[in-house]
Amino acid sequence: MRHVNMQGLTAPPAWATKAKRTLDAVRAAVAAGTKRKFTMHWTEDAVRNVLLELVGDKCWYCETFIVRADITVDHYRPKSEVLDVPGHPGYWWLAYDVSNYRIACRHCNSGGARYNGVREGRAKGSQFPLIGGTRARTSVDDLDREQPLFLDPAHHSDPDLLGFDSAGYARRSNTSYSQAETKRGLCRADETIRILALNDSHLVLMALFESPHIVLRDGANLLC
Repeated sequence: MRHVNMQGLTAPPAWATKAKRTLDAVRAAVAAGTKRKFTMHWTEDAVRNVLLELVGDKCWYCETFIVRADITVDHYRPKSEVLDVPGHPGYWWLAYDVSNYRIACRHCNSGGARYNGVREGRAKGSQFPLIGGTRARTSVDDLDREQPLFLDPAHHSDPDLLGFDSAGYARRSNTSYSQAETKRGLCRADETIRILALNDSHLVLMALFESPHIVLRDGANLLC
């Protein structure tokens, strides 16, 4: 995993104006206690192309190159619900916030990797577990108080925790564990690898046979 610098990234004005109208409607539905309707503006080229310009046609999570048809825009903090957090409304106020978008392949976003016919990982989907801190539940809550379990390629220090060895396997880099990891007995890198199936057989085998330099993962942070 490598850092994707999103600092200063802004959406095209016309797209932002349209997205704001939709978000205003969602906000009104939340206030009225009625059903929210999300229009999928994040699938439009106007905003997706801005994200693709940062690192090209690659999944920001697993670093594989992806063809146009399989490029999806993931909400790092899920917009509609948070799996395994009953009663959480999702981070609906971030549904059209470009800083919450991550380019993802189909598997990392919604699943599908298999090994010997067995599904590998649930993929990210609407999962957003915390390892510590206080979860935001409304638009006025401070997101900085959350300590996400998932590694975030857009966070300046998270990619340093994950690398790929010379055999193509994702591994935790040789760094110290955070206080929250030690307290919970969890490793953020290991949990990210498990849930996103970053060591699924297809990724590892293709990395091995295509190139000794792990071409599909772009040789990122190799651990030898």
